[in-house]
Amino acid sequence: MPSIFLIGATGYLGGSLLVKIRKQYPDWPVTALVRKEQHAAAIRATGVAVVQPSASQDQLVIIAEETYKADLTINMANCDDEQLCQAVLGAMKKKKEDGKPKGVFLHTSGTMLFNDASAAGRRVDGKYWNDNDESDMKNIDPAAMHGPVDTAILKAGEEGYVTNFTICPVNIVGPGSGPIRVPSQFVKLLVSFLLQYKQPTYPGEGSSRYNYVHIDDLLDLYMRVLDVIATGKQVDASSYTRFHIGDDSEVDTKTAASIYGAELARLGLLSSADLGSVPVEKVDPSMSVLAHDVRVRGDRGRTVLGWKPRRVDLHDTVAEDVKAALEVVRPTSQKA
Repeated sequence: MPSIFLIGATGYLGGSLLVKIRKQYPDWPVTALVRKEQHAAAIRATGVAVVQPSASQDQLVIIAEETYKADLTINMANCDDEQLCQAVLGAMKKKKEDGKPKGVFLHTSGTMLFNDASAAGRRVDGKYWNDNDESDMKNIDPAAMHGPVDTAILKAGEEGYVTNFTICPVNIVGPGSGPIRVPSQFVKLLVSFLLQYKQPTYPGEGSSRYNYVHIDDLLDLYMRVLDVIATGKQVDASSYTRFHIGDDSEVDTKTAASIYGAELARLGLLSSADLGSVPVEKVDPSMSVLAHDVRVRGDRGRTVLGWKPRRVDLHDTVAEDVKAALEVVRPTSQKA
Protein backbone atom coordinates (compact mmCIF):
# COMPACT_ATOMS: atom_id res chain seq x y z
CA MET A 1 0.00 0.00 0.00
CA PRO A 2 2.13 2.90 -1.22
CA SER A 3 1.70 6.38 0.19
CA ILE A 4 1.28 8.91 -2.61
CA PHE A 5 2.17 12.57 -3.01
CA LEU A 6 0.22 13.96 -5.98
CA ILE A 7 1.15 17.17 -7.77
CA GLY A 8 -1.49 18.46 -10.20
CA ALA A 9 -4.68 17.17 -8.56
CA THR A 10 -6.71 20.16 -9.74
CA GLY A 11 -5.99 19.55 -13.42
CA TYR A 12 -7.90 17.78 -16.18
CA LEU A 13 -5.79 14.63 -16.13
CA GLY A 14 -4.44 14.83 -12.57
CA GLY A 15 -7.87 15.31 -11.04
CA SER A 16 -9.29 12.44 -13.07
CA LEU A 17 -6.45 10.18 -11.93
CA LEU A 18 -7.04 11.19 -8.31
CA VAL A 19 -10.69 10.12 -8.54
CA LYS A 20 -9.67 6.86 -10.21
CA ILE A 21 -7.10 6.06 -7.50
CA ARG A 22 -9.57 6.83 -4.72
CA LYS A 23 -12.13 4.51 -6.31
CA GLN A 24 -9.81 1.62 -7.11
CA TYR A 25 -7.43 1.90 -4.15
CA PRO A 26 -9.40 3.64 -1.36
CA ASP A 27 -6.93 2.52 1.31
CA TRP A 28 -3.91 4.14 -0.32
CA PRO A 29 -2.98 7.28 1.63
CA VAL A 30 -2.81 10.27 -0.72
CA THR A 31 -1.56 13.80 -0.09
CA ALA A 32 -2.21 16.40 -2.79
CA LEU A 33 -0.48 19.72 -3.38
CA VAL A 34 -3.08 22.46 -3.90
CA ARG A 35 -1.97 25.98 -4.67
CA LYS A 36 -5.31 27.83 -4.73
CA GLU A 37 -7.48 28.10 -1.64
CA GLN A 38 -10.70 27.91 -3.68
CA HIS A 39 -9.76 24.41 -4.86
CA ALA A 40 -8.76 22.94 -1.51
CA ALA A 41 -12.24 21.93 -0.33
CA ALA A 42 -13.04 20.08 -3.56
CA ILE A 43 -9.81 18.07 -3.34
CA ARG A 44 -10.32 17.29 0.36
CA ALA A 45 -13.82 16.03 -0.47
CA THR A 46 -12.22 13.11 -2.31
CA GLY A 47 -10.82 11.91 1.01
CA VAL A 48 -7.20 12.95 0.63
CA ALA A 49 -4.92 15.17 2.68
CA VAL A 50 -4.07 18.57 1.24
CA VAL A 51 -0.92 20.64 1.61
CA GLN A 52 -1.06 24.31 0.64
CA PRO A 53 1.93 26.62 0.36
CA SER A 54 1.36 29.95 2.08
CA ALA A 55 2.61 33.23 0.68
CA SER A 56 5.69 33.01 2.89
CA GLN A 57 6.51 29.39 2.08
CA ASP A 58 8.71 28.12 -0.70
CA GLN A 59 6.58 25.70 -2.70
CA LEU A 60 9.66 23.74 -3.76
CA VAL A 61 10.56 23.11 -0.11
CA ILE A 62 7.10 21.65 0.49
CA ILE A 63 7.40 19.49 -2.62
CA ALA A 64 10.76 18.16 -1.42
CA GLU A 65 9.43 17.48 2.10
CA GLU A 66 6.34 15.62 0.87
CA THR A 67 8.34 13.66 -1.69
CA TYR A 68 10.73 12.54 1.04
CA LYS A 69 7.81 11.26 3.15
CA ALA A 70 5.91 9.49 0.37
CA ASP A 71 6.63 6.15 -1.27
CA LEU A 72 5.45 7.45 -4.63
CA THR A 73 5.39 10.97 -6.06
CA ILE A 74 3.17 11.58 -9.09
CA ASN A 75 3.62 14.74 -11.15
CA MET A 76 0.59 15.67 -13.26
CA ALA A 77 1.36 19.40 -13.28
CA ASN A 78 3.72 21.43 -15.48
CA CYS A 79 5.89 18.90 -17.28
CA ASP A 80 8.46 21.58 -18.13
CA ASP A 81 9.08 22.79 -14.57
CA GLU A 82 12.76 21.97 -14.10
CA GLN A 83 12.83 23.34 -10.54
CA LEU A 84 9.94 21.11 -9.52
CA CYS A 85 11.68 18.14 -11.10
CA GLN A 86 14.92 18.86 -9.27
CA ALA A 87 13.07 19.29 -5.97
CA VAL A 88 11.55 15.82 -6.39
CA LEU A 89 14.77 14.18 -7.56
CA GLY A 90 16.77 15.89 -4.81
CA ALA A 91 14.42 14.50 -2.17
CA MET A 92 14.61 11.05 -3.75
CA LYS A 93 18.40 11.17 -3.68
CA LYS A 94 18.42 12.19 -0.02
CA LYS A 95 16.10 9.30 0.85
CA LYS A 96 18.53 6.89 -0.75
CA GLU A 97 21.49 8.49 1.03
CA ASP A 98 19.63 8.26 4.36
CA GLY A 99 19.17 4.52 3.89
CA LYS A 100 15.44 4.69 3.28
CA PRO A 101 13.64 2.60 0.62
CA LYS A 102 14.11 3.93 -2.88
CA GLY A 103 11.34 6.33 -3.89
CA VAL A 104 9.25 6.07 -7.04
CA PHE A 105 8.61 9.03 -9.34
CA LEU A 106 5.79 8.81 -11.89
CA HIS A 107 6.08 11.80 -14.20
CA THR A 108 3.68 12.99 -16.89
CA SER A 109 5.23 14.38 -20.05
CA GLY A 110 3.73 14.95 -23.52
CA THR A 111 4.41 13.81 -27.07
CA MET A 112 5.40 17.26 -28.24
CA LEU A 113 8.70 15.91 -26.97
CA PHE A 114 8.83 14.16 -30.34
CA ASN A 115 7.30 16.83 -32.58
CA ASP A 116 8.77 17.73 -35.94
CA ALA A 117 8.68 21.52 -36.13
CA SER A 118 9.98 21.48 -39.70
CA ALA A 119 6.68 20.05 -40.96
CA ALA A 120 5.09 23.49 -41.52
CA GLY A 121 1.61 22.00 -41.77
CA ARG A 122 2.68 19.04 -43.90
CA ARG A 123 2.81 15.32 -43.28
CA VAL A 124 6.43 14.23 -42.96
CA ASP A 125 7.34 10.65 -43.84
CA GLY A 126 10.01 10.40 -41.18
CA LYS A 127 10.95 8.28 -38.21
CA TYR A 128 8.36 7.03 -35.72
CA TRP A 129 9.43 7.11 -32.07
CA ASN A 130 8.50 3.84 -30.36
CA ASP A 131 8.58 3.46 -26.57
CA ASN A 132 9.22 -0.27 -26.96
CA ASP A 133 12.55 0.49 -28.64
CA GLU A 134 15.00 1.30 -25.86
CA SER A 135 17.38 2.99 -28.29
CA ASP A 136 14.65 5.49 -29.20
CA MET A 137 14.20 6.43 -25.57
CA LYS A 138 17.96 6.79 -25.12
CA ASN A 139 18.01 9.22 -28.05
CA ILE A 140 15.49 11.68 -26.61
CA ASP A 141 16.90 15.15 -27.20
CA PRO A 142 17.51 17.10 -23.96
CA ALA A 143 16.93 20.30 -25.95
CA ALA A 144 13.51 19.22 -27.27
CA MET A 145 10.24 20.49 -25.85
CA HIS A 146 9.87 18.68 -22.47
CA GLY A 147 13.37 17.25 -23.04
CA PRO A 148 15.25 18.85 -20.11
CA VAL A 149 12.92 17.32 -17.51
CA ASP A 150 12.38 13.97 -19.21
CA THR A 151 16.06 13.26 -19.75
CA ALA A 152 16.93 14.35 -16.20
CA ILE A 153 14.45 11.79 -14.83
CA LEU A 154 15.74 9.03 -17.11
CA LYS A 155 19.30 9.82 -16.02
CA ALA A 156 18.31 9.74 -12.34
CA GLY A 157 16.76 6.32 -12.88
CA GLU A 158 19.96 5.08 -14.47
CA GLU A 159 21.97 6.45 -11.54
CA GLY A 160 19.86 4.24 -9.29
CA TYR A 161 18.52 6.55 -6.61
CA VAL A 162 14.94 6.65 -7.95
CA THR A 163 12.62 4.20 -9.66
CA ASN A 164 11.35 6.33 -12.51
CA PHE A 165 8.24 5.96 -14.64
CA THR A 166 7.10 8.41 -17.30
CA ILE A 167 3.79 8.44 -19.15
CA CYS A 168 3.86 10.57 -22.27
CA PRO A 169 0.29 11.16 -23.50
CA VAL A 170 -0.71 12.23 -26.98
CA ASN A 171 -3.61 14.70 -27.37
CA ILE A 172 -6.32 13.77 -24.90
CA VAL A 173 -10.06 13.93 -25.62
CA GLY A 174 -13.17 13.14 -23.61
CA PRO A 175 -14.64 14.59 -20.42
CA GLY A 176 -12.50 14.70 -17.31
CA SER A 177 -13.81 13.32 -14.03
CA GLY A 178 -11.75 15.34 -11.57
CA PRO A 179 -13.03 17.49 -8.69
CA ILE A 180 -12.30 20.67 -10.68
CA ARG A 181 -13.83 20.96 -14.16
CA VAL A 182 -10.97 21.65 -16.58
CA PRO A 183 -10.69 21.07 -20.35
CA SER A 184 -8.02 19.13 -22.18
CA GLN A 185 -5.05 21.41 -22.83
CA PHE A 186 -4.87 20.47 -26.49
CA VAL A 187 -8.60 20.93 -27.06
CA LYS A 188 -8.34 24.32 -25.37
CA LEU A 189 -5.49 25.25 -27.73
CA LEU A 190 -7.33 24.03 -30.83
CA VAL A 191 -10.58 25.80 -29.91
CA SER A 192 -8.66 29.02 -29.16
CA PHE A 193 -7.03 28.78 -32.59
CA LEU A 194 -10.28 28.09 -34.43
CA LEU A 195 -12.09 30.97 -32.75
CA GLN A 196 -9.62 33.41 -34.31
CA TYR A 197 -11.22 32.83 -37.70
CA LYS A 198 -14.72 32.98 -39.22
CA GLN A 199 -14.54 29.41 -40.48
CA PRO A 200 -12.78 26.15 -39.50
CA THR A 201 -9.14 26.84 -40.33
CA TYR A 202 -5.97 24.76 -40.37
CA PRO A 203 -2.28 25.73 -40.82
CA GLY A 204 -0.71 25.16 -44.23
CA GLU A 205 -2.02 22.17 -46.12
CA GLY A 206 -3.29 20.55 -42.91
CA SER A 207 -1.75 17.14 -43.49
CA SER A 208 0.50 17.25 -40.40
CA ARG A 209 -0.84 14.91 -37.72
CA TYR A 210 -1.10 14.13 -34.07
CA ASN A 211 -2.25 11.07 -32.20
CA TYR A 212 -5.27 11.19 -29.92
CA VAL A 213 -6.31 9.08 -26.94
CA HIS A 214 -9.51 9.03 -24.89
CA ILE A 215 -8.92 10.10 -21.30
CA ASP A 216 -10.55 6.93 -19.93
CA ASP A 217 -8.10 4.76 -21.86
CA LEU A 218 -5.18 6.90 -20.76
CA LEU A 219 -6.27 6.56 -17.14
CA ASP A 220 -6.31 2.80 -17.64
CA LEU A 221 -2.65 3.00 -18.70
CA TYR A 222 -1.85 4.98 -15.53
CA MET A 223 -3.60 2.38 -13.39
CA ARG A 224 -1.68 -0.43 -15.06
CA VAL A 225 1.58 1.37 -14.32
CA LEU A 226 0.45 1.94 -10.73
CA ASP A 227 -0.23 -1.79 -10.45
CA VAL A 228 3.35 -2.43 -11.55
CA ILE A 229 4.58 0.03 -8.93
CA ALA A 230 2.44 -1.44 -6.15
CA THR A 231 3.37 -5.05 -6.85
CA GLY A 232 6.95 -4.51 -7.94
CA LYS A 233 6.45 -6.75 -10.97
CA GLN A 234 7.89 -5.97 -14.40
CA VAL A 235 10.21 -3.28 -13.02
CA ASP A 236 13.06 -3.57 -15.48
CA ALA A 237 16.63 -2.63 -14.63
CA SER A 238 16.81 0.03 -17.32
CA SER A 239 15.10 3.37 -16.73
CA TYR A 240 14.46 3.64 -20.47
CA THR A 241 12.03 0.70 -20.37
CA ARG A 242 9.82 2.57 -17.91
CA PHE A 243 8.85 5.28 -20.39
CA HIS A 244 5.34 4.78 -21.81
CA ILE A 245 3.75 6.67 -24.70
CA GLY A 246 -0.04 6.79 -24.32
CA ASP A 247 -1.18 6.90 -27.94
CA ASP A 248 -4.03 5.66 -30.05
CA SER A 249 -5.54 7.18 -33.21
CA GLU A 250 -3.60 9.32 -35.69
CA VAL A 251 -5.57 12.28 -37.09
CA ASP A 252 -4.39 15.03 -39.44
CA THR A 253 -4.86 18.66 -38.47
CA LYS A 254 -7.28 19.37 -41.31
CA THR A 255 -9.64 16.65 -40.10
CA ALA A 256 -9.44 17.81 -36.48
CA ALA A 257 -10.11 21.42 -37.55
CA SER A 258 -13.10 20.26 -39.60
CA ILE A 259 -14.67 18.32 -36.73
CA TYR A 260 -14.11 20.89 -33.99
CA GLY A 261 -14.84 23.79 -36.34
CA ALA A 262 -18.17 22.27 -37.36
CA GLU A 263 -19.20 22.11 -33.70
CA LEU A 264 -18.22 25.75 -33.16
CA ALA A 265 -20.20 26.70 -36.27
CA ARG A 266 -23.20 24.73 -34.97
CA LEU A 267 -23.01 26.79 -31.80
CA GLY A 268 -22.97 29.98 -33.86
CA LEU A 269 -19.40 30.87 -32.93
CA LEU A 270 -18.12 30.59 -36.52
CA SER A 271 -20.02 32.07 -39.43
CA SER A 272 -19.37 29.10 -41.71
CA ALA A 273 -18.51 25.41 -41.46
CA ASP A 274 -16.56 25.54 -44.73
CA LEU A 275 -12.88 24.73 -44.32
CA GLY A 276 -10.15 27.27 -44.87
CA SER A 277 -6.37 27.43 -44.57
CA VAL A 278 -3.95 29.98 -43.15
CA PRO A 279 -0.26 30.25 -44.12
CA VAL A 280 1.92 28.72 -41.43
CA GLU A 281 3.97 31.91 -41.08
CA LYS A 282 0.81 33.80 -40.07
CA VAL A 283 -0.06 31.45 -37.21
CA ASP A 284 0.38 32.95 -33.75
CA PRO A 285 3.72 31.62 -32.40
CA SER A 286 1.97 30.39 -29.25
CA MET A 287 -0.13 28.09 -31.46
CA SER A 288 2.50 27.12 -34.01
CA VAL A 289 2.62 23.55 -32.67
CA LEU A 290 -0.61 22.95 -34.59
CA ALA A 291 1.52 22.93 -37.74
CA HIS A 292 3.98 20.38 -36.37
CA ASP A 293 4.02 16.67 -37.21
CA VAL A 294 4.25 14.04 -34.47
CA ARG A 295 5.02 10.40 -35.21
CA VAL A 296 4.89 8.08 -32.20
CA ARG A 297 3.99 4.52 -31.31
CA GLY A 298 3.14 3.45 -27.76
CA ASP A 299 3.75 -0.28 -28.11
CA ARG A 300 5.19 -0.92 -24.64
CA GLY A 301 1.92 -0.49 -22.77
CA ARG A 302 0.23 -2.87 -25.16
CA THR A 303 2.89 -5.59 -25.17
CA VAL A 304 4.08 -5.41 -21.55
CA LEU A 305 1.02 -4.19 -19.65
CA GLY A 306 -1.82 -5.52 -21.80
CA TRP A 307 -3.18 -2.02 -22.45
CA LYS A 308 -5.95 -1.96 -25.07
CA PRO A 309 -7.10 1.58 -25.88
CA ARG A 310 -10.22 2.01 -27.97
CA ARG A 311 -10.10 3.58 -31.41
CA VAL A 312 -10.72 7.32 -31.05
CA ASP A 313 -13.40 9.00 -33.17
CA LEU A 314 -13.29 12.74 -32.53
CA HIS A 315 -16.98 13.00 -33.46
CA ASP A 316 -17.83 11.06 -30.29
CA THR A 317 -16.33 13.57 -27.87
CA VAL A 318 -16.33 16.88 -29.76
CA ALA A 319 -19.50 18.30 -28.18
CA GLU A 320 -18.32 17.67 -24.62
CA ASP A 321 -14.76 18.74 -25.43
CA VAL A 322 -15.87 22.05 -26.92
CA LYS A 323 -18.33 22.73 -24.11
CA ALA A 324 -15.58 22.30 -21.52
CA ALA A 325 -13.13 24.44 -23.51
CA LEU A 326 -15.64 27.27 -23.92
CA GLU A 327 -15.88 27.59 -20.14
CA VAL A 328 -12.34 28.99 -20.16
CA VAL A 329 -11.89 30.21 -23.75
CA ARG A 330 -13.76 33.25 -24.97
CA PRO A 331 -14.33 34.19 -28.63
CA THR A 332 -12.30 37.17 -29.84
CA SER A 333 -12.51 39.40 -32.91
CA GLN A 334 -12.17 37.03 -35.85
CA LYS A 335 -9.90 37.26 -38.86
CA ALA A 336 -11.28 36.79 -42.35
